[in-house]
Amino acid sequence: MSIMVKVRGISSLICAFSGLICLSSCQTTASRVKGGDGSGVDSQGAAAKAPNPAPMLDQPAVFDCSALDFGIYWYGPGNTAQKATTGTTSAFFDPNKPTMIYVHGWQKDSTKARRREDFLFKQAADDSVKNVADAWLTAGWNAGIFYWNQFADEDDVRSAESKIWGLSDPTVAAAGMRWRQCDGSFSSASSPVVPVGELFLESYRNALAGYQGSNIRLVGHSLGNQLVTRLAGLIADQVASGQLAGNLLPTRVALVDPWWSMAPASGHKLPAPAPQGGQPPALPPLVPWHGPDAAEIVRRLVAGGMIFERYQTSDILALASGDPNQTLTDLIGIVMRVPTFISSSDLVTQTGLRHVVAPRLYFQDFAFPPATACDDSGCGGLALSSSVSDERARELTQRHVHLQQNAGQSTVTPVDDRYQLIAP
Repeated sequence: MSIMVKVRGISSLICAFSGLICLSSCQTTASRVKGGDGSGVDSQGAAAKAPNPAPMLDQPAVFDCSALDFGIYWYGPGNTAQKATTGTTSAFFDPNKPTMIYVHGWQKDSTKARRREDFLFKQAADDSVKNVADAWLTAGWNAGIFYWNQFADEDDVRSAESKIWGLSDPTVAAAGMRWRQCDGSFSSASSPVVPVGELFLESYRNALAGYQGSNIRLVGHSLGNQLVTRLAGLIADQVASGQLAGNLLPTRVALVDPWWSMAPASGHKLPAPAPQGGQPPALPPLVPWHGPDAAEIVRRLVAGGMIFERYQTSDILALASGDPNQTLTDLIGIVMRVPTFISSSDLVTQTGLRHVVAPRLYFQDFAFPPATACDDSGCGGLALSSSVSDERARELTQRHVHLQQNAGQSTVTPVDDRYQLIAP
């Protein structure tokens, strides 16, 4: 039976798609804090006085939007979380365990709605809510989310994208690293002076201080794929220079329904919209913007042994005139998942829903054996998935294979999935 999937807190259209991307988690109630005083590092890097347990949040998707909040939150059972800050300890982080960190994408209008993503996934068939981090925690992994939602809450996705790499968008450069407040206005109070890529690096170093494990996986959805790619490059640079230990180099980086923008070749600002009833302005020629930067980082890191995997669940890049980044696909291959269990008579709505569900499917699949992959000689190999071994993931991505889903499209569960392996 076909199953329609919705993301928690949304009934019909789950997001303001605005021609591009949407948000996947929604809450409106106040978060409850259990214990701890929240001492940590402020935006200028002031250290806490002494180690103590971090505050425990039972609704981490709800946040105080009157102040700037960004950084890594470690998640535990029951969708509880603790923020990783200098001078505090977390019951949800074990320095000896394998570690997964997720990064969300563009978050337009999320601050005013007081919502951000977590690991909960709502299935409309029975209205049940599934915590897709549970399987990771049960398997002995640390699970975290890097939140940058107040920086990512921009009206134009390129304005959020520019904050990852540097303030190259003129409208953002004038305001600096502004962040969205509860009432929808922007603030520059306590704003950092470095891009989000460098903020992520600082948060990563602090959150994984004392880490003794040897398996770290980064997962970036949509625009967040650029942030995990940027971070992986920065980490590799610091490992090479001796500033970071080698075991902090990620083993795998998953790019989940990724987004890269196109921008005018002469700059990164499109013409203002035409007045009502007027002729739309002529668009300048558009070229890939930060996609080539990301592809170059991937090329360098793959050559050094890091695993990059790309999953596509929607046509968002084609529908919204994004950069398909074929150069990157040629380096690592691609998995084309076709979630027809999500359907709508409106193409924009359907694309948005299939885009938003991508990270939830990736995390969910960790609890299941990898699907079967078939080629011209028959079936029997394992397809690329979050649960496949690092060795198999490296083999498939180094062969740059294209995996096209050809069974199981109409169900949310991966148990009936099958893929056709297409050589590049």
